[in-house]
Amino acid sequence: MPQLLTAVFLLLACIPAARSGVTTVSELSALEGRSIAAPCHYDPALAAHVKYWCWGIFKDTCTMVARTDTAPSDPRVSIVDDPAQQVFTVTMADLTEDQAGWYHCGAEEGGIWSKDPSAAVYLSVVHGMSVVNNRLDGEEGGSVAVDCLYSKRYRDIKKSWCRSGDPGSCQFTGTEGIFDSPSVTIADDRVGAFTVNLSKLRMADAGWYWCGVGTQKTAVQVLVTPRPSTTAVPVTSTPAGARSPEHISLESQLAHRGPSHISYLSLLRALNCREQFLAGRPGCGVLKHVSLGDSEGLGLESRTVVVTVGRQKPMSTSSGMSWGQ
Repeated sequence: MPQLLTAVFLLLACIPAARSGVTTVSELSALEGRSIAAPCHYDPALAAHVKYWCWGIFKDTCTMVARTDTAPSDPRVSIVDDPAQQVFTVTMADLTEDQAGWYHCGAEEGGIWSKDPSAAVYLSVVHGMSVVNNRLDGEEGGSVAVDCLYSKRYRDIKKSWCRSGDPGSCQFTGTEGIFDSPSVTIADDRVGAFTVNLSKLRMADAGWYWCGVGTQKTAVQVLVTPRPSTTAVPVTSTPAGARSPEHISLESQLAHRGPSHISYLSLLRALNCREQFLAGRPGCGVLKHVSLGDSEGLGLESRTVVVTVGRQKPMSTSSGMSWGQ
């Protein structure tokens, strides 16, 4: 019995030990017809070694798919080594379900007394659909877009966009892979993705929607925020018969995203009068001068513009400001 244990110990000692000089993710998943990229990191000592990617449950018996010292036989597969970053990247495109399974990142060590350092990763190839981003944030009056991805077998099937809980709201692509309306457009690239664009957003458009193809659906949430509003600044009226001040300053508070339509009109009118006055033309002769405080006031990021207007004669209205005639 002692002789048997000694023999087993010696046998185990002769078996090459696995190296842990290569690491990668443990799982990868992709839709059928799409692609994956697997980054494989390695120790600095392996920078000059040949790297490889093979398929199979066991690394010692796996089928070679790509190596850095030869061109891959499958044009859909590439392997690129970056010694400076100590990582090599494997890319597999146009995936099919029969390519699912165990793969190994490895660095060729050489010699018969040690195993190549390697790391295993399981690749899942599924059919169905997904979205790049399942939450869309938009502003009232603006637009948002979502890319809906689908697997290869659904390329020739019409695509849909529906509001959750309202089957009657569904919109479908036509024979050309397009749906077009004033507020919703759908464009299918017939390869693996269709884009839904929602424009002229209303607050009522907020809610849950479905990207759909065949019986496959993926949920998307649309959030809509109110359009920024301007803050009106009250104007103090001048009593009847009172003389107006030599100069009156009007301050218009502007929204963060830019001046309101009314603010722009006020500025344009003031600037027009100023130009006419400087040119000596009648029509705005009641103005002594017009000046703009903060020349940056017209910028989209500005919040305040000050318009100063000089007058030549008293105001006679009690209901508000009058330019006079």
